[in-house]
Amino acid sequence: MLKIGGYFELELPKGKELHKNCVRLNSGRNSLEYILRANEYKKIFIPYYTCSVVMEPIIKLNIDYEYYRIDRNFLPMQISVGKNDAILYTNYFGIMSDNIPQLRAKHENIILDNTQAFFAKPLSDVDSFYSCRKYFGVPDGGYVYSRKKLADKFERNKIIDNTSHLLERIENGPESGYKSFIRNDKAFDNKPILKMSRLTEKIMQSIDYDYVYSRRNQNFKYVHSRLSDRNQFTVPISNNICGPLVYPFLYEHNTLRDELIEKKIFIPLYWENVLRQVQIGTREHNLAKYLLPLPIDQRYSIKHMRQMCDMIEQCIDD
Repeated sequence: MLKIGGYFELELPKGKELHKNCVRLNSGRNSLEYILRANEYKKIFIPYYTCSVVMEPIIKLNIDYEYYRIDRNFLPMQISVGKNDAILYTNYFGIMSDNIPQLRAKHENIILDNTQAFFAKPLSDVDSFYSCRKYFGVPDGGYVYSRKKLADKFERNKIIDNTSHLLERIENGPESGYKSFIRNDKAFDNKPILKMSRLTEKIMQSIDYDYVYSRRNQNFKYVHSRLSDRNQFTVPISNNICGPLVYPFLYEHNTLRDELIEKKIFIPLYWENVLRQVQIGTREHNLAKYLLPLPIDQRYSIKHMRQMCDMIEQCIDD
């Protein structure tokens, strides 16, 4: 029924989403669950170096799993994947797309975790999923490209009580809304598959994706020009940079992360669960302990990147 008049809603420009011809769900982890259910996999191989939330749908569906290690190029090591098994591969930091052809040549059933690679193009013969929240200020959202589809009809996610962190950050800065952010993040634990909320869908239709892509690339390349000589991880900058999530800076320095946080440069930890799962001295342990995912996103200019690099160099040299 047509509804006219009343108070104004939040006004957003109407454009087009970057991802089309896909299934829109409420989260990345539920996007993985969708693919697992649609394909009825009985076993999946997952990397040690990954977020613990990927285990949620695997455990929920009672799927057998096996961990694998990655080599210096972030490719799987020493695994034997059965014809009816699947391998989950993470497009780390949004810069590992050039590894995909090697995987496709070896494995039939790849599930590509593109939650860190929003701008990576989907492949027709590879199931993949994306996260909206890692790249944009939205309360929920995931995209799924699956060769097989579920017949289920999912309810729409209702997120009206999970938006305060977005508004608090605008009004009062990141520290003010952090508790709300954590609360919203925890709200996704063990949540069923739902359709993406209407609010997120509208926000995703309002984004200037060309600008976001360009700004992330520019910032990434600038940080690399400043820090590559100190970076203990050889960043594959020769690849076609494709709107990365972060700049991965690996430097064995026990207090660098905390020093940067004190200077109001907020650096996440990828991922604390890995430190408990693998032996000290392994590649995965060193990555989890020392790798700093430096923010290079669309909110920031080269001026911000210069200031951040100056602070990092100062902390290292002091």
